[in-house]
Amino acid sequence: MKTLFVVITLMLAGCSVAPTPMTNVESDWADYGQQRAEQGFMKQSESKLAKLDSQGYLNSELYLAYDNGYEQGRQTYCAQSAYMLGVMGKPYRGICERLDPFFYQDYVSGKNSTAGSPF
Repeated sequence: MKTLFVVITLMLAGCSVAPTPMTNVESDWADYGQQRAEQGFMKQSESKLAKLDSQGYLNSELYLAYDNGYEQGRQTYCAQSAYMLGVMGKPYRGICERLDPFFYQDYVSGKNSTAGSPF
């Protein structure tokens, strides 16, 4: 049973890392960053992305495009209701602290509320 749990955990962890773009087109890297942020993932460092980039496309210009896309996606993600994010039981990974210091508190309030509960 323990082995099955480890295998499932590793499979899920592997699924959470989306592959990097397989191009050297800046808009693809910007879209990748934006999508990651809109899903609530933390920004990846240039060295982390370079390790994930199996084709070796990443360079400083592409990382800048990723960074710009990520910041745009972060704005979108952080504009949503943190309270409702918590009510729905969705994960929050801390990407809004710089934009909204109360986001986490609102998220926790929603997570601890009984809104939407049948009881």
